[in-house]
Amino acid sequence: MSTSKIFKTRRNLSCENHLPYLTLEDIMEYLYISSKLNISLLFLESITIEERDQICSSLKLKSFLLLSAREWYNNARKDNFDLTDLAKTFKSYLNEKDGTTILASRITLRERTIETLKKQLGKNRRLYEIVCIQSDDKSILKWAVHDRRVDYLSMDIINGARIVDAALCSLIKQNQKCLELNISPLFTARTNSELVLAMRKGKKVISHLNSKNVPFILTCNPSSPLMMRNGEQIRHIATLLGAKLNKTKSCVFERQLTILLTNLAKLDENFVIEGIWLEE
Repeated sequence: MSTSKIFKTRRNLSCENHLPYLTLEDIMEYLYISSKLNISLLFLESITIEERDQICSSLKLKSFLLLSAREWYNNARKDNFDLTDLAKTFKSYLNEKDGTTILASRITLRERTIETLKKQLGKNRRLYEIVCIQSDDKSILKWAVHDRRVDYLSMDIINGARIVDAALCSLIKQNQKCLELNISPLFTARTNSELVLAMRKGKKVISHLNSKNVPFILTCNPSSPLMMRNGEQIRHIATLLGAKLNKTKSCVFERQLTILLTNLAKLDENFVIEGIWLEE
């Protein structure tokens, strides 16, 4: 008699990198939809680390399966300081804990001058796990890519077509930064002409990024839960803008995870500099 074996397939992990500022009730709605779409990592805009931890505590009482990114990190790190191993552990955890969501904290700074941006970076860097910069001023963006406190430059495909050029792409890559590309104009277009415009602008941005091989990540920046898309859906949508499917896998989870874990390590009270930790 033959013996059958059951193999558990691994999920295609994905995240939503930019949820708008939300109330607790809003977050519950997003969590419900994200669980249906298998989106297991959510970044909450303008909610500090401490506020996020309080949200997690409140929602656990309502039987939601979730952890804060900091709580997961503190549980998993122990004696393991290797970020590559932590990333593998993180993905294994989500595959084993089907239905569990990790919540991370982020802020998008929209300052009009470099001086005010400097002040806001100093004020906010340790309050949030991810810090992004959004600006229509190229001089601010070019300054920001040199600052180690900045994780992403963030823009939508409409504004990106005007801002992104070869020089900015080169700076982003040289300074090992990442561009967050918001594709929501594809979903919010009210007419065919608006959709065609959004696609044309998006293709222009992707073309610049491809030409310089610039690392980027994709977000829907959903203004409602029904605008959410999982990683596989986003990747296929990106192909309409000229992105190659086999090169977009890291755009919907891997890069976000790497930057998040790097920052969680830096926020650890035992962290000194990269590779050096205080003994507990």
